[in-house]
Amino acid sequence: MVPRVLIGLFTAARPPLEAVEPVRLRALAAEALVQRVDFVVFGSDDVDLLNRAVRGRSLDGDDWREGLWPLPRAVMNPVRPQSDVDWAVAEELRRLAPFTTARIADKVAVSGLLGASPVAAHVIPYESLPMDLAAAEGEAGVAGRLDRFLAAHGRVVAKPARGRRGRDIRFLTRTADGRLREWRRGVERPTTLAAAAADLVARLRGEPWILQRFIPSRTRDERSFDVRVHVHKDGAGAWTVVRAYVRLSEAGGLVTNTCCGGYQGDVDRFFAGLKGDARPLVAGLRALGLATAEALDARYGGALDELGIDLMVDGQRRPWIVEVNTHPQSRHHEFERARYAVAYAAHLARGTVAAGRTLSPAAVG
Repeated sequence: MVPRVLIGLFTAARPPLEAVEPVRLRALAAEALVQRVDFVVFGSDDVDLLNRAVRGRSLDGDDWREGLWPLPRAVMNPVRPQSDVDWAVAEELRRLAPFTTARIADKVAVSGLLGASPVAAHVIPYESLPMDLAAAEGEAGVAGRLDRFLAAHGRVVAKPARGRRGRDIRFLTRTADGRLREWRRGVERPTTLAAAAADLVARLRGEPWILQRFIPSRTRDERSFDVRVHVHKDGAGAWTVVRAYVRLSEAGGLVTNTCCGGYQGDVDRFFAGLKGDARPLVAGLRALGLATAEALDARYGGALDELGIDLMVDGQRRPWIVEVNTHPQSRHHEFERARYAVAYAAHLARGTVAAGRTLSPAAVG
């Protein structure tokens, strides 16, 4: 008989029942019941390392009840610790039990890693704009880089290298007469190379940015779209697709994120409206999402558990990798996600149990 295991969700200093969306917490707790796994939510102040215990909350019917539990055999860690104390608690927990999640680097570093992987042919051409570029080259240097990138690719997307869920993106296009136009926050306006460079330099003083070639991915009614392939490791530790779906911008828009006015749609029905058989295209998008996850996971030593891979499809039906996100949004499919999240955490937990006995913390490593 497979031993019953305890998995935990660690929220660091944030209140355990407020740190994660209520529907996600309930989905995880409900799925744990289905999979016969114990599930407890706890924060830094709830950890008693001396006695190897946590005071946590578990779902009992419609309410969360507090109780004393042994240390979980695997820990979900969706909340990043902030203080030194929280980091210290997290590191001690990690020493005693596996954590499910490792965070990936920014868009520039991830593009570099994927550019040296089996999915390199699908990486959008890009250029890094590091923070020190503002001081090292100034507006003239950044203008020169932007000018060369525009000359090579015609249309450019400039965005923060760290995730902003579609916010603060600029789209730059050079028209046939050589003038520059910028699309930002739903408004298109004329601009100049000097003005665009000055704007980027100001932004670089706070965070790194990235330039990407603009990939036109539009419907017949002029909506931009991309495909999010949400992948997760399953109960055997293998990558699988949780959900693949299309994200559509508003009419005439360029940003597809739902937080910026975008919509979600079923990927199969969406592509079925195209001319010809769309099934190979949809299957290829799912396969590319899995291949991207496997390639990136290999560079992180197998430490990743969940990714959202954003893909665009150009006019020749060629898919391109826009970016990769950890902890992708799943408000419209929390219970599908929970099935894999709980199964994978239980897989990690059972990996620390052998022949019905608990291994020592040293063996867990």
